[in-house]
Amino acid sequence: MSKTSMDVQRFGMATMLVLGFFGTLAYMLWADWPKEQVSLMVGALIGSFVRAPQWYLDSSPGSARKTELLAQAGPIPPPIVEEIK
Repeated sequence: MSKTSMDVQRFGMATMLVLGFFGTLAYMLWADWPKEQVSLMVGALIGSFVRAPQWYLDSSPGSARKTELLAQAGPIPPPIVEEIK
């Protein structure tokens, strides 16, 4: 998969996350849900916004390097299995 298509997919997923949470939150406020449930939704939204940039921008340079090395590596040969008599 090319770098450009990965960027498009990550942007799409991040966009769906943001729109989905804000859409759900707006519906909960509009439908006059109990404040406790709205507070839980806001907490989940904050937690997701902490993780989303890390996932979108890669969690670490080492992870990106690992992915690059795995893409360059050849296939792993199957193990040699001897029959036990």
